[in-house]
Amino acid sequence: MSIYLLSAAFRTDLPTVQKFVLVALCDSANGSGECFPSISRLMAKCSLSERSVRSAIRELEAQGFLICRFRKGSSNDYVITNPGTWACLAANAPRQDVPHTPAGDAPPT
Repeated sequence: MSIYLLSAAFRTDLPTVQKFVLVALCDSANGSGECFPSISRLMAKCSLSERSVRSAIRELEAQGFLICRFRKGSSNDYVITNPGTWACLAANAPRQDVPHTPAGDAPPT
């Protein structure tokens, strides 16, 4: 799994189901961004229906977040694209709605 991919997936502005499926795919990805979880594995991992998972994958592919390669008689092969190309991800900029420093009354780290 690539922490970089996982972190980038969390910072996207995707709808919840699409983001959750992308996070699950990134969590399964190797260092090259490639993974091949079955639909049933993604359903279990995300607690989603088959229809929701398949729909999310179609949308993610259409938006350029991943490439899905069909493998006959096996689970599909998914390649997570370079997060630097994700249009909805500001180039390593922190999200505006996340505080950058701890609250004044927070315990020391």
